[in-house]
Amino acid sequence: STVFFAYLGFDAATTVAQEVKDPSRDLPVGIIGSLVVCTAFYVAVAAVMVGVVPYADYADVADPMALLAERMSQRWLAIFVSLAGVCGLGTVLLV
Repeated sequence: STVFFAYLGFDAATTVAQEVKDPSRDLPVGIIGSLVVCTAFYVAVAAVMVGVVPYADYADVADPMALLAERMSQRWLAIFVSLAGVCGLGTVLLV
């Protein structure tokens, strides 16, 4: 479900179809291009997370990014990430 919410915003690109010069060419390029960029960022963040903390430690954790920050001795970053997660979930639910 997390990946579904991460890709939920791509429908916004299709709403601008009337404002594009060649929608049959530009919309697929824009949607697939943004999907590729977001997927690359997702994979890169996951690779860094597993590189810092072993993947088995993430098994029963509700907030893996905050765990990563705490393991790096960055308590302020863990609090910031937790608050950003709550705000992010709130904005997704309002859309």
